[in-house]
Amino acid sequence: MADEADSERQTLPEGVLAQHRHLAALIERLRHAHEEGRSWDDLARLLDELLADVVDHFTSEEATMERGGYPRLAEHRTQHRVFLRRLEALRIECDRQQTELMPVLTELLQSWFRQHEATLDRHAI
Repeated sequence: MADEADSERQTLPEGVLAQHRHLAALIERLRHAHEEGRSWDDLARLLDELLADVVDHFTSEEATMERGGYPRLAEHRTQHRVFLRRLEALRIECDRQQTELMPVLTELLQSWFRQHEATLDRHAI
């Protein structure tokens, strides 16, 4: 039996799904890298890659929504900014070489991303 979230995701265009899979994989790589005790430099590189790809994706997604006249674009942009702030906070933690928040923030990122994709993105694109 197909998972309900999987069937909901099928309504998104394949290009968006591919971007989402890529971002989810980067978040997972970051989580695993931290769990494995990788160096702060390695974690910083992963975070920088994730930040750049997230900004590109959000910019593209918002432009698509704007062209399509999506009525909840302002709310969607706000959600994107929240995610970016969390990601930037995680990057700061990495620069400070503090581990206390890394597991919590990576879990928040994963949860937020799954929820966002299954709800707002599904209805917007």
